[in-house]
Amino acid sequence: METPAPVRVFISHSSKDKERFVLRFATRLRERAGVDAWVDCWEINIGDNLIQKIYEEGLKGTVVVIAIISEDSLNSLWVKDELYTAKAKQILGSCGIFPVLLDNCSVPEMLIATLHIKIDDTDNYDQQYHEIVNAIYGKYEKPALSSPPRYVESSSPIYGIDLADSLVLKLACEQARVNTPRGSFYVVTSQIMEQAKALDIQEDAVWEALEILAEHFLIEPLYNSPIYQFKITTSGWESY
Repeated sequence: METPAPVRVFISHSSKDKERFVLRFATRLRERAGVDAWVDCWEINIGDNLIQKIYEEGLKGTVVVIAIISEDSLNSLWVKDELYTAKAKQILGSCGIFPVLLDNCSVPEMLIATLHIKIDDTDNYDQQYHEIVNAIYGKYEKPALSSPPRYVESSSPIYGIDLADSLVLKLACEQARVNTPRGSFYVVTSQIMEQAKALDIQEDAVWEALEILAEHFLIEPLYNSPIYQFKITTSGWESY
């Protein structure tokens, strides 16, 4: 299988921010996250055409532009021009812009609608770095999506109560039918707990369902809450 090309990231910055942050940050991206961070001092040699290098080689093949916003970069004509180019590419959908604030300064007007991240300590920014890498690779911090509970496909809801409560009534009625040959039309709650659990209905949800079924006169509790034993009512059998 062919190895995919690394993500190209252009780091727009003021030369005055190189030593205090940019070089260490870009090195970390390259060495730890597999990101092809493009920084001018690594790409441009004596005699190279600056315009060609920055705009034709740097920005042209870039997926993401990380804009390092500082008091110095806000006064840099090079940074402003790079951001204008990046903004045009963003509007056309060919790259994203991630503003990273280093100082207590305002976000440039052209980036005001773009979510930014703030780094207060350039020697300690692990959380912000993690968020930047996730953004570069399009990863979001949200829990994995599980399969629906098994009870969703196991029954149809009864009018007036939800699906899980309806299924508890179904399990109770089926257990009552099993109990009938022994002369008992009552159901002991513990008899349906394991079946409910197998359908992803937790124990507390079963107790809550029994209370709701009693309120709708679908079951008749033998004892007050908690309902350890109950009888299916006529309405309960009809609903079943």
